[in-house]
Amino acid sequence: MTARLLKSFENKLPCDLFLRIHKSYIINLNYIINYDRNTNVFLIFGTSTKLGVSKRRKKRVLEILDSNFTFV
Repeated sequence: MTARLLKSFENKLPCDLFLRIHKSYIINLNYIINYDRNTNVFLIFGTSTKLGVSKRRKKRVLEILDSNFTFV
C-alpha cells in the first residue's frame, strides 16, 4: 500500500506497456489474456482477476486494444 496517487505511478510507467483502465487500475498490457467488450472486463494472466474498464476510459482502451491486440 502507498499514500501516493495512482496518477504519480501512471506518469512514471512506460505508456506502451501500461494502460490506465479505471481510476483504481493500471494494467500491464503483457498480462492481458482477454477483454470482453460486452461486459468491459479484462482477464489478467496468472490470476483469476477480472478488472472493469470505466465508461470514461472505454473509448481510449478500445483504440489501444484494436491497434495492438487480437483476441479470440
